[in-house]
Amino acid sequence: MGNAAALCPPLAFERTPGAASRPLPAKYRRRHPEATALHRVVRDHVQDLLAEARRRYDSGAGYPPFVEHEFSRYLACGMLQHGFARLRCPSCGTERLVAFSCKGRLCPSCWAHRAADTAADLVDRVLPEARYRQWVLTLPWEMRYHLATDKAFLSRVLTTFQRTVAAWLRLRARQAGLPGGETGAVTFIQRFGGILNLNPHFHTVFLDGVFVEGQDGPDGPRVFQPVPAPTDHDIEALALRLAQRLGKLARRRFEQASEELDTLDTDTLPLRSVSAEAIQIPGPRTPRHQTDIFGEGPPDDQCGATPGHKPLCARVHGFSLHAARVVESSDRDGLERLCRYGLRAPFSQDRLSLTTDRLLRPVGPDDSERVKDTFIIVAADIF
Repeated sequence: MGNAAALCPPLAFERTPGAASRPLPAKYRRRHPEATALHRVVRDHVQDLLAEARRRYDSGAGYPPFVEHEFSRYLACGMLQHGFARLRCPSCGTERLVAFSCKGRLCPSCWAHRAADTAADLVDRVLPEARYRQWVLTLPWEMRYHLATDKAFLSRVLTTFQRTVAAWLRLRARQAGLPGGETGAVTFIQRFGGILNLNPHFHTVFLDGVFVEGQDGPDGPRVFQPVPAPTDHDIEALALRLAQRLGKLARRRFEQASEELDTLDTDTLPLRSVSAEAIQIPGPRTPRHQTDIFGEGPPDDQCGATPGHKPLCARVHGFSLHAARVVESSDRDGLERLCRYGLRAPFSQDRLSLTTDRLLRPVGPDDSERVKDTFIIVAADIF
């Protein structure tokens, strides 16, 4: 060991200047992923999940190899026996063992670190100082399977959504006497719902205004000018416009899907099957979910100033649009929190527990029923 230590001298690394000289917070403690509910469920049942996928089809095709690899990485994440770094304080000699992390998509801890780093980078280097508004578009359940399995369709839907809102912002600017303005946005695509169901939807952080020419003319820096806030009527009109445009895209995609049934790659069938199961709405269908997504019927009852109506929120033909969250230009910390919210993981370790019958259950004030088959749902939600 002595010779090995001499050949491998300790490395000095600081993420930020002076970080090594600052004391660790008193509450710091090494995490123990093996004690969490999610790790226990994956550890005990992942082989059954993979075997079941292979048994579903005569060809023996299971999930793609990256799915099994992702589970394996997660089970090794934070475990000292799978590798660690040994850190030593040169002043006091205190040592700590830091287990390697997987940096994967299934691990809530690694996801949280990545979300924090990405949000900080967006605020520090990408998003200029301006006022921002979050626009959230939720799509009808009939479209969600195709959104989850067809990247091109998802891209077309997102592009249509962004262009519609951007055109409205430029129109709003012209009405306020600001011609030629340009806006911008960052979109976080979330693929999960509140019960870990597969629910692709968009959280878009738009400039709540436009950048126009400054006093120095076209060659000088542009200046941000806010536009008047939308009204409930504006949100309802935008939701109806989106329902009509996206409904046409959905119709073409459904017609195309009916022609593709015989040409699907058999290797993708297990993952597609899990995606279809994860999208299903638990319990009986309610009138709220019986929608005309092609925008050909009357608008939903929720598209007016009804009792309990949320401000700046509208629902039309199963499309839900919400735009009430605003961050002022001086609130950079608030903007970072908003970005972290859009980047958050599908679930938190603190919100999961195991019941006596070994089912995974969310923990929180709004949990009215147990989430069944959560392990299958989580697999589709992540991948």
